[in-house]
Amino acid sequence: MYGGNGLWVMKGHPAVEEKAALMFLAWLAQPKQQITLSVNTGYYPLTNAAINELTESGYYKENPHFYTALEQALASKSTPATAGAVIGVHTEVRNIVENGIEEIIATSTDVKTVLAKQKAEIDALLAEYNLMFK
Repeated sequence: MYGGNGLWVMKGHPAVEEKAALMFLAWLAQPKQQITLSVNTGYYPLTNAAINELTESGYYKENPHFYTALEQALASKSTPATAGAVIGVHTEVRNIVENGIEEIIATSTDVKTVLAKQKAEIDALLAEYNLMFK
């Protein structure tokens, strides 16, 4: 399940850095860290062990809104529509979209003009990305 809290280890780093990154991710995936992250941020835990521990501790009973959100996410069928964006420049595209929405709301700029500008910016980002990662 992807909801904006994804982490990746990219290729091209020295083996010692890759090992350190994998050690960090293994540590972060442990129930204790997942519980701390979930309770303090509202993000879903990544492991069943953390979910079970939060359930058994009564956390979800005391905070049912967090359980409802988790339950709905877990009940969702995996489809292309629910899989999340698979795009190398996701953050940049999201920022362009957010800035465009703000521009439309905060100014009298025509919606079609903003969308055309966004399309051009996003197309340029995708073209550059595709050149780097063919």
